[in-house]
Amino acid sequence: MQTAHNPTTPPQWRLHDLSPRRGAASPPQTTPGCAAAGLPAAVWMAAAAIVLQRLCGGTATMAAWHTPAAVTRLHCDLAETAGAVVERARSLPQPGAAPWDAGTVDLLWLDDATQAAAAHARCPAAPCLAADAAHGTVRWVESAGYGAAFLHALLRSIEQVAHAVHRDPEQSVKAIDLLGSAERAALAALNPPPRPAPDAPTLAARFAQVCARHPDATAVRHASGAWSYAQLDTLHGVLPPGCMHAASGTGTSSPWRWNAARQPSPASSAS
Repeated sequence: MQTAHNPTTPPQWRLHDLSPRRGAASPPQTTPGCAAAGLPAAVWMAAAAIVLQRLCGGTATMAAWHTPAAVTRLHCDLAETAGAVVERARSLPQPGAAPWDAGTVDLLWLDDATQAAAAHARCPAAPCLAADAAHGTVRWVESAGYGAAFLHALLRSIEQVAHAVHRDPEQSVKAIDLLGSAERAALAALNPPPRPAPDAPTLAARFAQVCARHPDATAVRHASGAWSYAQLDTLHGVLPPGCMHAASGTGTSSPWRWNAARQPSPASSAS
């Protein structure tokens, strides 16, 4: 087998990891909604390779079928342009004579639907896409046991990417949107973006607001009487460290005795 391009993306997973094969054959799915798309086969082939890269990384492999003994892999890198992938798909190198392992191929590209039986017999685990040159479309000709819903969704992504590549071949593989606007809107409706949290005041700010509304309310009771929030606010910044802790009644010293000359007595402060 001859490789058209070597990926640089680290391996991630295979196509069957996204949707386990069910064993039973599924009916082939025609490209949805683009019977008259008129896109070149190389664009469709490149789109399929790009979707595999974006979904699975460098491990998943698409191969173009030539004969039961010869296929050519088509990989792509995230950083390269879509047009570069199309050019490689348009001029795939001729396969060599080396044997190839069918278990390493996730998706087969067929130039003709009549190749489906031979391709499936040689590579039964890989679904097969075939070009429809008359209409410029592609369709599934072999499901390889994948469910119809999964193949339909995969083909929708390939279609979306094919049109994006055709419109702008200079965009990078990484920048291409795999979803159409309608599908993205449906997903956004199911999972709306989070709303920003309100600017709620901190606990300290709330406490300060309560103190400002009720400055004469009792804040601390002690053996000699009680202090209001206004009195504590007056003492803040005047007493040395630790005195406010003692003023709360949890210590043994009294801030009034510490600076009796400067600070009023509890009785005179309360008056």
